[in-house]
Amino acid sequence: MDEPRPDIRLVIADLSGGGSERVCLRLANQWVRDGLGVEVLIVRLRGAYLEQLDPRVRIYSADKSGVRYAFFRLIRRLNRAPAVPTLVFGIDFAVGFGLFRKLGWLRACWCYREGSLPTQNISQRFHWLYRVFVSEADGVIAQTDVAAREMKQLGVTSVRWAVIPNPVSRSETLVRFSDTPMPLGLHLLAVGRLSREKGFERLIRVLTQQQPNLPDRKST
Repeated sequence: MDEPRPDIRLVIADLSGGGSERVCLRLANQWVRDGLGVEVLIVRLRGAYLEQLDPRVRIYSADKSGVRYAFFRLIRRLNRAPAVPTLVFGIDFAVGFGLFRKLGWLRACWCYREGSLPTQNISQRFHWLYRVFVSEADGVIAQTDVAAREMKQLGVTSVRWAVIPNPVSRSETLVRFSDTPMPLGLHLLAVGRLSREKGFERLIRVLTQQQPNLPDRKST
C-alpha cells in the first residue's frame, strides 16, 4: 500500500542540538498540529530533538554517515512526489540539490532557508558555487535582512525571496530573570554553540577594539 503524500516536507542532516534543528522541530510540530501531513527527511536518525518531534510527523532517514552520501536516496524520495513543497536546511543540501536540478535529476519543488551570513561563513573561493547552485531553488528564505542582503550580494537574485525570522513558540518562556539584583556595569550576553558560523571570534575582536570606548565599571 502506498504511503499518503505529505502536504509539506523538511530536509535536514539530523535533529541534534542547534538553531536550524530547533527551527525544523518547531515548524514540523506546529504544521502537524495545524492538520498538515508533515514529513522530515534526514541523513541520519539521531539528535536530542527526535524525542520532541510530534509522533504524527513522518520521518524518512537515508541512514548514511554524511550529506554527500545521502543525496541519491533523498532525491529518489523527493521525486516520488515532486509537487510537495520542501524546505531545505543547510548549505550542503542547497548546493547539492542545485547541482542535481541542473543535471535534471531532481524534479522536486524546494526552498532554501539561509540561517547565517554566507559571506562570513563560506570561503570566498566557493562563492561562485553558492551563486550558481542556490539560484536553482524555487524560493529562498533568509532569517534576517542582513542575510538576505548578503545573499543578493553573492548573486542569488533570480529566485523568490522572503525574510522570515526564526519561529518562537508562544508556550515557551524564552527569558527568565533572576530575582538577584545584577551588579552595576556593562553586561554582555552571547548565546550560541561554539562553532565558526556563530561568529564568536568576531565578537571578541570587536570587543577588543572597542574596549577603550566601553564604560568604566568602577565609575558606574
